[in-house]
Amino acid sequence: MRYESQGGTDVKQDFVELPSQIMGHWASEPEVLKSWARHIDTGEPIPDELIATLETSEHFNRGFEAFRGRGLDAQPLLRKREFTGGSSVADVS
Repeated sequence: MRYESQGGTDVKQDFVELPSQIMGHWASEPEVLKSWARHIDTGEPIPDELIATLETSEHFNRGFEAFRGRGLDAQPLLRKREFTGGSSVADVS
């Protein structure tokens, strides 16, 4: 490999993380999105309505994710009670 420090596992953390940060945060900003998201046949930039739909979809399933997190957080407490005969989860929290 010509540039060994730029590939594989021997790279700086910032070098690896930069593309992820760009795509995860900056690339979805409406101004930036319009500069690169174009229709394959017409070349027209992405419509504002579709951008609004994308922004709305980011909030989809957040309630489920929060509820699932609570359930996962309770697992260690439930296991402790099961193996030690301790108090209930309600008594601990």
